[in-house]
Amino acid sequence: MHGYSRLGTARATGSPPSSPRFRHGRNKSVGGGRGSKQSIVEKVVFILISAVFRRRGVLLLAPLLYISGMLLYMGSVSFDVVSLKNGVVVVHKRPPPGSVYRSSQVFEKLWPFMEAESNGTDNALMSVWNSKVHQVWKSCVYKDISKSELPKSNGFFIIEANGGLNQQRLSICDAVAVAGLLNATLVIPIFHLNSVWRDSSKFRDIFDEDFFIHTLRNHVNVVRELPEDVLQRFDNNISNIVNLRVKAWSSPTYYLHKVLPKLVEMGAVRIAPFSNRLAHAVPSSVQGLRCLANFEALRFSESIKRLAEKMVDRMFKKSYQSGGKYVSVHLRFEEDMVAFSCCEYDGGEEEKHEMDIARERSWRGKFRRRGRVIRPGANRVDGKCPLTPLEVGMMLRAMGFDNTSLVYVAAGKIYKAEKYMAPLKQMFPRLETKDTLATPEELAPFKGHSSRLAALDYTVCLHSEVFVTTQGGNFPHFLMGHRRYLFDGHAKTIKPDKRKLALLFDNPNIRWEDFKRQMRDMLRHSDQKVNSNPQMGRSPCCEKAHTNKGAWTKEEDQRLIDYIRTHGEGCWRSLPKAAGLLRCGKSCRLRWINYLRPDLKRGNFTEEEDELIIKLHSLLGNKWSLIAGRLPGRTDNEIKNYWNTHIKRKLISRGVDPQTHRPINESAGAGTGLATAGMDFRNGSPPPLPVAQINLMADGRRRRSTAAPAPAASRLVKAEPKTEAAEEANNYCTSSGTTTEEDQRQEKQEVVLGQSSPVLDLELSIGLGPFQSCDTAQSKLVRIVPNNNNHQLSFGGAVQYSPEMVYSQGAAAAVCLCCHLGSQGSSSSTSTEFCRNCQSTNGFFRFHRRLNS
Repeated sequence: MHGYSRLGTARATGSPPSSPRFRHGRNKSVGGGRGSKQSIVEKVVFILISAVFRRRGVLLLAPLLYISGMLLYMGSVSFDVVSLKNGVVVVHKRPPPGSVYRSSQVFEKLWPFMEAESNGTDNALMSVWNSKVHQVWKSCVYKDISKSELPKSNGFFIIEANGGLNQQRLSICDAVAVAGLLNATLVIPIFHLNSVWRDSSKFRDIFDEDFFIHTLRNHVNVVRELPEDVLQRFDNNISNIVNLRVKAWSSPTYYLHKVLPKLVEMGAVRIAPFSNRLAHAVPSSVQGLRCLANFEALRFSESIKRLAEKMVDRMFKKSYQSGGKYVSVHLRFEEDMVAFSCCEYDGGEEEKHEMDIARERSWRGKFRRRGRVIRPGANRVDGKCPLTPLEVGMMLRAMGFDNTSLVYVAAGKIYKAEKYMAPLKQMFPRLETKDTLATPEELAPFKGHSSRLAALDYTVCLHSEVFVTTQGGNFPHFLMGHRRYLFDGHAKTIKPDKRKLALLFDNPNIRWEDFKRQMRDMLRHSDQKVNSNPQMGRSPCCEKAHTNKGAWTKEEDQRLIDYIRTHGEGCWRSLPKAAGLLRCGKSCRLRWINYLRPDLKRGNFTEEEDELIIKLHSLLGNKWSLIAGRLPGRTDNEIKNYWNTHIKRKLISRGVDPQTHRPINESAGAGTGLATAGMDFRNGSPPPLPVAQINLMADGRRRRSTAAPAPAASRLVKAEPKTEAAEEANNYCTSSGTTTEEDQRQEKQEVVLGQSSPVLDLELSIGLGPFQSCDTAQSKLVRIVPNNNNHQLSFGGAVQYSPEMVYSQGAAAAVCLCCHLGSQGSSSSTSTEFCRNCQSTNGFFRFHRRLNS
């Protein structure tokens, strides 16, 4: 038996006995020995580990990791680890990425490779547009927002536009939209004198004031100044008109609820400054007014427009090597831009001192406020530093634009231009600016007016094949939209990734092939980003173009007349958009040239014109467009109709064939000889050939069918070709753009053998070698006296013709028309017979194709 125990019964429990190791520990802890001996370091480590693996600890650790990563990214903590020879490792700090301007070192390394690729044949400027534009977008401003009659105005709306040219442009567009929204009368905007731009120009000095008012007449009332009676209510002082403080990016609802009541109450309100005071997201009717003002109503003044057109024309003439294409670069490397960016280049302490002075002069302590930290390296890595001319040049050369490309630089006064522009001119010798493109006398009225000079740059960049933007701002934003609007989206824009460029230019050891590959990838990415821009399709101002193809209405005619009367003909491709017509450019051109131009003549041909048409027709044939080009005021269709209805009869009454311009008797005799459809050879000639129908071969690339050889002395057909001026082969497009089929139909009719064919007319030419002169040493023409032993070719037995000319052995490579007709052939290598039809006065060989039966 077991005795009583105070520890419990003797029953076995389900838990195993504790380990002796833990029992030993527990016994010691009871005595308090371990807690006093544990080190402080172990406790700290234990606490940190336990905190990390708990949820709250992770939340505390995450901000620390983020701050550490940002410090490493910004360059505040950047180290290089260097191993010495004796095995000792030394850690030292290096400059953070982007803090040192190394682009000049990269250029020194890459310039030999650029120079080796100069004058290449794969200039990117020649293959800018390889993909087809599948969709075209057209403005609908005239369709949706035009009003037949404007309601009574609620008052006068006055704004003050500040900033540079394009910031003022933005304010004007927003003002037009707000005035239309409030049904207010807009007063011509007042331009504020900016401390940076320092341009005192007024609205009428930069923009065409009359055209602005005229274009908006059916949409918004615009006046040049306040009426006297309204101004007297404010003591003849516009400053007494209440100036409403409107927040930036205000919605249309805000204007309707806050501004409109004040406008109705006081009769006039003023908002100054009016920069970015209207939100981007607005109804389509309001956005349409913005588009109308920006793309249609705002046209540069006559003085700016006249000089800008001269500069664009000079750029086209200078770019003859690239087919009239040139690159425009908006280079923002003026002193104020470099100072505002807070970036450092390779100017050292002198540059820092100059930039501090410029910042203080223009922004008066803005950059010295408490808490303001300037980090040039961080700005460069973040893509906020303006690209230098050197960096722009290296980028373009690596993208494939060689040194033959014509480059126009749109910029103000470049900071230290002699130093920074020299490498760009070295990479692109054909570099132009407004100072080199225009004479000093032409630029004299624009000196001291930065906005007017910017307008010249804007126009030249607008018509370039490629536009390159190097820094943000209103100038490239307006220009990219204007180019897309003007050219149906067919406007190349290069917007580089400056963050990527900063890292590439920070590596002086980069290889040329790697740099070029990176730039080509950047170019492709820029193209994809621009072409896939979804806002082009969702813009409330645009819709997919469905051009009209029917008869022109009186309204369309008047709109076309008004536009050309004001702007001139210009580019027919972009004219329909500018004139607000849902027509293609060709339709507008033909309508103007054939029906609407003021110098157009209708009927009443004079005797002098009749004789001139007859003379030109004898030389040119049925080339009505060429004939019309020599009769001012006449169209090709009118001349063609007049020829068929009047002049033909006149020539027949004179006894002259209208087609050959020879006496009718002579033409009839020739026609009798050619009237038969069958051919036979006499005096032992080969069997007669099948009936041959001679058709016109249009492209000269089809293979001629083989013909059975004939004796070398076979007689040839004598057929006189029409005498005509040297023209390009197969050119049926008229000077006015009219593609007439009359020429082709008549030519086919004339060359088909038939009862009414008076003469074999040879019209088209092929791309053979040039005509060899008869008096050269290798190609000598000799006369052949016909004799009875020669084979004779008979057309219906009516008329027989003797050969006239024979080429010597040196002319064996030439082409004989009669060989192609199958009337004769020669296997002899010593002589080949030719007839007069095988010669051409304009340097081309004429031929027809002999068809198989």
